[in-house]
Amino acid sequence: MDVAEYMNVMLRDLHGGFRADVEPLTQEQFVSQTTEGANTIAFLFWHSTRWEDLHLHQMNGQEPLWTSGGWAERFGLAADDVGTGFTAEQMLAFRPAKEGVLAYAEAVWDASPALVSALSPERLDESMNPDRPSRMTVGRAIANFVVGHGWLHLGEIRFAKGLMGMPFAR
Repeated sequence: MDVAEYMNVMLRDLHGGFRADVEPLTQEQFVSQTTEGANTIAFLFWHSTRWEDLHLHQMNGQEPLWTSGGWAERFGLAADDVGTGFTAEQMLAFRPAKEGVLAYAEAVWDASPALVSALSPERLDESMNPDRPSRMTVGRAIANFVVGHGWLHLGEIRFAKGLMGMPFAR
C-alpha cells in the first residue's frame, strides 16, 4: 500500500463515521447546541467537509467544489467561508438543512480519492508554502488538516450526541 492508498483508506473510514453519525439525526438535533456556546453538529460537519474540499482541491491547483459547484450560494455563505473565526452568532445563524450538508459532503467525498491519488510522492514532500519553506509539507497537511482535523470534529459530534443521550455509531 502506498501513501495515497493509505490516506484514501483513512478518508473512507472517516467519511463512513460521519455518515453513520449524522444520517440518523433529526433536523433539530443537527442544528441544536448541547450547551450555550457549543458548536452545533451541523457546523462541525460542514466545517470539516469544507476544509477537506478546500485543501485537497488547492493542493491539486483546482477550485474547491464549494465555489465551483455553487455550494456557497446554496448555503448563503461567502466563497471564502470555512467556519474558522465565525462568531457565536454566525455559528448559531448557520442552520442548514441536514440533507443539503450531506449532499455537499457526498460531492466532496466522491472527489477526494482522485485528488489524493493525483498527488505524487514528490508533491507530498513539497512545502505547503514554497515561498517560505517549512516542515508543513503537502502530505503532512493532508494528515493534519484533512484526516486529523476530520477525526477531531467527528469526535466532537460523537460527544455532542452523547450529551443529547444518543449513542454514536459503531
